[in-house]
Amino acid sequence: YTFYPEEMETKSSGAGDYALSPNGKYIAFELRGDLFVMRNDKENKRTVRLTDHPARDQDPQWLTDSTLVFRSDREGKEELHILRSSDEGLGDLYWSFARAAEPWVSRDQMITDYALSPDRDKIVVVSEGAKMEMAEVDSTGKLEGWATLWTGWSSPGSVEWSPDGQWISYEQSDLNFNRDVFVRSIDPETEPINISMHPRRDGSAVWSPDGKKLAFTSQRNNGDYDLWMVWLQEEDYLRN
Repeated sequence: YTFYPEEMETKSSGAGDYALSPNGKYIAFELRGDLFVMRNDKENKRTVRLTDHPARDQDPQWLTDSTLVFRSDREGKEELHILRSSDEGLGDLYWSFARAAEPWVSRDQMITDYALSPDRDKIVVVSEGAKMEMAEVDSTGKLEGWATLWTGWSSPGSVEWSPDGQWISYEQSDLNFNRDVFVRSIDPETEPINISMHPRRDGSAVWSPDGKKLAFTSQRNNGDYDLWMVWLQEEDYLRN
């Protein structure tokens, strides 16, 4: 043959976005625009390919132990898709021999970020045009009660839920195009709070397990990216 009809490759690096299943048994991850799943067991190296599509599939998050959400440009722009087993009587994505992906959430502009709440009963979706929305979701993927949390000129990014599912953090540019970290309640009537407020870039915030503080990256020290931490309640700051 002039070209090999099939070429096999083994990859041991380059994995991107990853997510741990709710039961802790599986890890889904992205590699070169496709999704894979493996057992959360360092002694078991078997990896299963979940998608094989010319579009880029990325940013996997588990809705249930057998349902995976991901972002893809399969329909021409970034949208949310949902992946399940199509094996009758076998819902486990790792062991299934057949899987089906279908469009789930679409917006007029491409979706740039999303995050499922810790209990996976709510979702925040960010789309181009600087719009951030929230909806309730059940285990079947049914969405209802959409509410707008933000509209403006700068799109939020790196959305993360607080452990109690009542707050979200995200990074966003101010009028000087500087990124800061914000926290806001999921109540649409409330306003966001800038908790980093520095002329250098801040972002990629992560909540502590108790929800009392945020760690984030910042360029505020000699222009290098370092990890910083902020207490969210004054009494916790004074106590420590």
